[in-house]
Amino acid sequence: MDSIDNKKLKISFEEIFDAAPVGILIFNDEWEITHVNQNMIRFGVIKDEFGGYVINKNILKQEIFENIDIIQEVKNLFRGEAFEKELLNVKTFEGGELSILVKGSPLFEGEKFLGGILIVEDIKISLDVQKEKLIRSKYFNDLLKGISSHFFITDNSGKLKYSSLNGEVSQFKSFLTNYGGKSNTLFSLISSNKLKDLFTKVNETKEPINAIVPTEISGDYFNYRVTLVPLLSSGDVIQFIIVLLTDITKEAEDLEYMGTEINELRTFRDITLAIVDAVINIDINGKIILWNEKAEKVFGYSNNDVLNQFVGKILPSISEEYFQRIREELKKTSIWESEVKIVKDKDEAEYLSIKMGIVGKDENQSIVMLCSNITRRALMERELRQSEERFRNIVTNTREYICTLDLNEKITYVNPYFSKTFDYTQIELLGKNFKELIDESVTEKKNFSVEKIIKEKRDSLELQLAKRDGAKVYVLSSFTPVKDFNGKVRFYNVVLTDVTVKKEAEKDLLLVRSVFDASQDGIGVITNKELILVNENFAKIFGYDNIKEVLGKSSLDFVDNVDKARVSEIIKNREEGKHVENRYDFVGIKKDKTKFYVEASVTSYVSENATYTVSVMRDITEQKKAEEKLKESEERYRSITENINESMWTAEIIEGKLQAVFYTSAIKKITGYSNEDFISNKKLWFNIIHPNDSEFVIKKLKRLYRDPARTSDEIEYRIQNNIGNIIWIENKINVVRNRTGKIQKVYGVVSDITLNKKADEEFRKSAENLKQLNETKDRFISIISHDLRTPFSSILGFTDLLLTDRHMPEEKKIQYIEFIQESSRNMLSLVNSLLDWTRVQTGRIRFEPERMNAKFVVTKAIQMLSGSALQKNINLYSAIDTDMYIYADENLLIQTFNNLISNAIKFTRQNGTISINGELLIDERKVKFTVKDNGVGIKEEDLQKLFKVDTKFTLKGTEGEKGSGLGLSLVHDIVQKHGGDIWVESKYASGSEFIFTIPIASTKILIADDVNTDRILYAKLIKSIMPNYDVLEAKDGKEAYEIIKTSQPALVISDHKMPVMSGYDLVKQMKVTDLKYIPPVIILSSDLNNTIIDEYREMGIEYIFAKPVNLSNFKVAIDNSLKKAIFN
Repeated sequence: MDSIDNKKLKISFEEIFDAAPVGILIFNDEWEITHVNQNMIRFGVIKDEFGGYVINKNILKQEIFENIDIIQEVKNLFRGEAFEKELLNVKTFEGGELSILVKGSPLFEGEKFLGGILIVEDIKISLDVQKEKLIRSKYFNDLLKGISSHFFITDNSGKLKYSSLNGEVSQFKSFLTNYGGKSNTLFSLISSNKLKDLFTKVNETKEPINAIVPTEISGDYFNYRVTLVPLLSSGDVIQFIIVLLTDITKEAEDLEYMGTEINELRTFRDITLAIVDAVINIDINGKIILWNEKAEKVFGYSNNDVLNQFVGKILPSISEEYFQRIREELKKTSIWESEVKIVKDKDEAEYLSIKMGIVGKDENQSIVMLCSNITRRALMERELRQSEERFRNIVTNTREYICTLDLNEKITYVNPYFSKTFDYTQIELLGKNFKELIDESVTEKKNFSVEKIIKEKRDSLELQLAKRDGAKVYVLSSFTPVKDFNGKVRFYNVVLTDVTVKKEAEKDLLLVRSVFDASQDGIGVITNKELILVNENFAKIFGYDNIKEVLGKSSLDFVDNVDKARVSEIIKNREEGKHVENRYDFVGIKKDKTKFYVEASVTSYVSENATYTVSVMRDITEQKKAEEKLKESEERYRSITENINESMWTAEIIEGKLQAVFYTSAIKKITGYSNEDFISNKKLWFNIIHPNDSEFVIKKLKRLYRDPARTSDEIEYRIQNNIGNIIWIENKINVVRNRTGKIQKVYGVVSDITLNKKADEEFRKSAENLKQLNETKDRFISIISHDLRTPFSSILGFTDLLLTDRHMPEEKKIQYIEFIQESSRNMLSLVNSLLDWTRVQTGRIRFEPERMNAKFVVTKAIQMLSGSALQKNINLYSAIDTDMYIYADENLLIQTFNNLISNAIKFTRQNGTISINGELLIDERKVKFTVKDNGVGIKEEDLQKLFKVDTKFTLKGTEGEKGSGLGLSLVHDIVQKHGGDIWVESKYASGSEFIFTIPIASTKILIADDVNTDRILYAKLIKSIMPNYDVLEAKDGKEAYEIIKTSQPALVISDHKMPVMSGYDLVKQMKVTDLKYIPPVIILSSDLNNTIIDEYREMGIEYIFAKPVNLSNFKVAIDNSLKKAIFN
């Protein structure tokens, strides 16, 4: 076999190169590293920061080696000075220590320096390898042969650069013809044409090559394997060629084997003397028969001390019985190993690794025991275990979120704090893609990539993660790749630092700043008696143009002389730490010397050894004027109360109980009892309440008094006056509460509404009459069904003729069948109209209004009826060319247009025109639609008959088309159901114009809340959920009600407890007021209890939430509410 596959040979050499038990590093004449094998990296002599990637690095300019100073020796290679240097305690990647030997040799071409080779050898051979060499010597033989017998390094032309020959070349004499002479090339050393051919081929392919080269010595034939391996520079040019020679002669195998065995034995002897700590040979009974020098150093016994002694002398833990068990185990496994501890004195102990193996056969059997002092390793392992335990405790107990990811970014490990905080089990997190933990609101989630983050060299990245329940967690993340010895990334370490508190603090700071800037009050910060910070309203309140004019002034500069001394005393007492009120009034003075009343709220705090005073200034001039007017009005009130029919009453908290303390004189007109009667008998009022109303009244009062957000209510009930007559009264109650919501006073007005109740009763009776009239209308529907008899009679008549007259002409038959068909169609049209009208009247028709574009609805209706218009050559078109959004049921609206357009087609002549138009009525918040034709028109006396079901008004069309007379009644009811109106304008013989209105779809959401920060927060939240809607704001229920009347929002989101008018009162006001459109309401408040929630339920409110609200549920509520509309 002359050659083998180059690819296999390349793999084989690279494996040999990397597996060689030495580290090899080659550099060129510019001191740049061109080759390095894995053992050079494993020995730990290369710094960790390079990660094993040192190709093209300058060996002199960059500090390649870890704790190794061989720079001078490497420089001396330039002068041709080879070196050998032993280094101790070099760290390995596994964390251990090695004693290594570094050899350096230069490479020259004549006088030209080409570079050099560094070889690193581990001179502390692994104990496992020692064992194999001692017990199985063929392993050592195979290892040497796996590399080569001898090798040479040449350039690409064969000039020698390096030789491993040391003079023992007897077996190569025939092959190495010129050895011993001065040879400049390998070809002058080795005479073989085959070798030259191999060099030529390597230069062509630049790939390793292997060939068998035969030779003859005195008639004997020998074979040698020659391997050529090219070493390429970074420019893909052959820099060196390694030539490996191996004798593979089969005929001399036995002789060579014996020589090899001898060499192995010599090598074994040298190894045991120079490398292994202790080699001991014991016989089959445990007596020591061989004891090397290293054993003396390990155990402290001489050869004479231990020869023929039982092994227990040096290893007390091995008794004769224990040795018998070891021997039996050796027979089964061939190898026995253990570690023992030898105590030299109380404070010192050594650890030994003991390995035994049986050698020889039968009576020549003995046991070889290898003893290595592993004290340093044992201590290092113990320290490593302790270090690992400390690291494990750190990872387990840290307040950081720590995890590892595989290359697919799936979680392979999480620490307990991670899983606990995010409310997952560790099993649930393992295998989950890290991207799944990123919050859905993060726009970069889709393109998130750990590999990309690492490539961009981002030291840290702020992420927004989500817990199981959706709660957000803000983290500062660090992603670190973990690589193997080849520099390939195996997994990622991830450390996440929770910065949620910091984020919330930033939000709070922004919120405080926004409140500071948005406050209607003037806010100023004072230190050292000077203003250092104010908001815009502070300057505005005191009449200054900007903040700069105010800064640096004393707070007394804004106090009028009339109050300056008093305010100065308050400030002085505060500075001295004396007790002063935090709120006080004074007369302020503006920039233009105008005087006005100011209320100051003051607080102080200390920061960095300085005292700061925060003053909130409010203009209370109007309040002061109101107080003066109140005093004036009290007299007027007193005179008025004496002369009205309603009785006013007052109740206060006395001894912890709410008790009436005053009634005006009108109470006697209503009840027959005087003010004194009620004051003296606290239970009198409840005693005169009608027994059937007593429970209802008490329940209503409890709800009012126990709800801190409510301040008023109206209760209608019956009482018995002093002579036993039943009186209906209306009790209007207004509750005054303190800041905590507790009742301070209650004011009420009692009115006699007996006459109103009688009027209500009459109204109820009138309503019953109307109901009867409606039933009469329903009966009309039944009566009108008699119209069905006419087509039935016609159908029966013609069918009888067809059946009885067997000789009727074919033309007559066709004519009669056409009459039957026309009657059937009329009957079907009448029945369909009746069914539609009945469904609308009884509420059984589906009514699902939603926001829609009217232009598309009109277009759809025209498409449906274009065929009918085409039959009469009528030009049917829409003049609506802009988007008009309305709030309507699409199916019913299409039915409305179909009926009106069908009517127009019916009463329009050939070649006529029908147009549909739309106009936006801003003030009425409606869209006005018109269906206009130039047909026959309607007589003035017939206009009042339209849209009335009882008239059943109908006429034939221009071409004899018939109708049911119910179409316009159905249209009228559909439009009214939408909250719109319909009417007609017509001129006989000129055409008609049917007009109707539909409400505009609102694009506004109103939020009512007295807390400014909550309005800002929830307004932004609603805008993010519903970006197509505008958000209106109101600070109380009264302001919200005025906005509802003018702007008609699509939805109202209201707080419960608000000044002026609460959320409950707002809903109630909407119910009792004649609003054309009542929007849906969502209650969102932090002041809710079961009683309050029940009251809202009774008012028909579906969605009631406590702050803070769950975002998902809140969004569902908004979506569902916007789909609803309540038309009054």
